[in-house]
Amino acid sequence: LQYLERAFVLVERLPEKDRPAFRMDLLQQRARMHMSASEMRAAFVDYTALAEEAHQLGDVDTQTSALLESAVPLLFVDYKRALSVNEQARAAKARLQDWTISALCDASHRFFKIYFEGWRKEEAEAMMVALRKLREAEDARVRSRAAWMESAAHCYVADYAAACEAAEESRRLARKTGVFFEYFVATMYLNWAAVHRGDLGMALR
Repeated sequence: LQYLERAFVLVERLPEKDRPAFRMDLLQQRARMHMSASEMRAAFVDYTALAEEAHQLGDVDTQTSALLESAVPLLFVDYKRALSVNEQARAAKARLQDWTISALCDASHRFFKIYFEGWRKEEAEAMMVALRKLREAEDARVRSRAAWMESAAHCYVADYAAACEAAEESRRLARKTGVFFEYFVATMYLNWAAVHRGDLGMALR
């Protein structure tokens, strides 16, 4: 974190036109560090700053991605705002260039609807359509996030074998990308599925 704070100072010495891209990269790195340390309020602040920086540059993809990311720490800080932030992200969907962010918008929107309002078949089916698309994403972190959402969807309908499989895939990808928060959430759903399928040995491990 100290290295990143130093980097923010050094960015101000760069030519003005080069600063935004470097600042956005640093904000994303710091936000992920805060998430991994469970510093959710700080993560939300960084993702919000990243979204604003991207908005100033007219970078809709990065702005929308940052908004989607900011909704997750909001679950711990101010859960009522999480849905509205997701709606903000979804409103930009038509202008997105990156299909993975578009699919993530759909999946996140459905996930939060189910998470807050209860399971509904049509929401779950729409979420699974988006999640299946995301299996083809190049970004391993996106695939990791999609896999734990898929694990959650399977948990909600008591398909615990499929939930374990998706959670393990998410954990594998999270280890590859080094983003602890994705690993943590995947482990939570893996444990949930193991307990409910009666595999207490696995749950304890």
